[in-house]
Amino acid sequence: MWMINGAGLLLCLPFAFIHNVSAFVYVTIACLVIIFGSLMVIGGYFVNVININGPAESAVAMNWVKFPEFFGMACFSLEGIGLIFPIRGSLAKPKIFTKLFVTCACIAVVFYIAFGTIANLALGGATKGIIFHNFPKSYTGIFVLQFLYAIGIFTTFPLYIQACVNTIKKVGFMKRFYEGKNDYRISTVSRVMFIVLMFLICMTGVNLLDFMDLAGSICNGFLAFVLPVMVLLAYKQSVGELTKFEKWAHIAVGAAGVLMSAVTIGFAINNMINRQKHNHGMYPNPLTG
Repeated sequence: MWMINGAGLLLCLPFAFIHNVSAFVYVTIACLVIIFGSLMVIGGYFVNVININGPAESAVAMNWVKFPEFFGMACFSLEGIGLIFPIRGSLAKPKIFTKLFVTCACIAVVFYIAFGTIANLALGGATKGIIFHNFPKSYTGIFVLQFLYAIGIFTTFPLYIQACVNTIKKVGFMKRFYEGKNDYRISTVSRVMFIVLMFLICMTGVNLLDFMDLAGSICNGFLAFVLPVMVLLAYKQSVGELTKFEKWAHIAVGAAGVLMSAVTIGFAINNMINRQKHNHGMYPNPLTG
C-alpha cells in the first residue's frame, strides 16, 4: 500500500508546477459526460433490479441516525464551491451567473436525488458508499466507466489543487506572501504541500468515507456556509441593497450550517476512533448473487 501511494505521489507532484489551469476546463466537460453517463447506465441496472426483484426489503425512507454522515458527505460534494467567485468574475456577462448557476444546481440536485432513491430501492442496506463497488468485475461496461472515472479524477486534480491555493490567496493575512514575483514560487510550494498532505492522509489507512465526512464538515462547511454569506453580505451592504431581514436570514442559514458541521465532525471523529464497520455486507446484493 505504501508503494502504491508513493508511486501515486510521484505521479501527482508534477501537477504542482501547473499554474494556468484554464485548459483543464475541456477535461472537466469530458468528466461531467462520464459522470452523468455512469449515473444513467448504473441507474438503468438498478431499475432492472427493481423490475425483477421489487424494492429491497432493507430499503429505508429515512435513517435519521445517519443524517450527520449524510450532511458531511453532502458538504464534501461542494468541494468546488470555491470556484464560484473566479468563474463569475471571468464571465463576459456576470449578471447571468446567478440564473445559470441555479439552473445547473437544480438539474444536478434532481438528478442525484432520483439516482439515490433508485439505488436505495434496488440495493437497500447492501449499498456500498462508492457506487461502482456494488458491481463485480464481470460487469465489463461498469468496469470501463469506473476506469474512465478514475482517469477523470486524476486529470482534473490540478483544478482542485489550484482552487485551494486561490482560496488561500484571498485570505487577508496570506495575500502578501503571494504578491509580485513570489506568486508562482509560493503557489507552487503551496500546491506541493497540499499534494503531500493528501497522500499522507491516504497512507494513514483512514476510512475514505469517514475522512470525507470530516473534510466535508470542516473545509466545505466553511466554504459552503460561512464564506458565501460573508461575501454576499459585504457586497449587498456596499451597494446599499442589504435589508435587515435578508441579513439575518443569511446569518441564520450560515449558523445552521456551522452547527450541523460541528455535529458531523463529532460523528466522523467517533467513527474514525471506533473503526465503525459499514453494514452493507449484512444484506444480499442482487448484482453479485
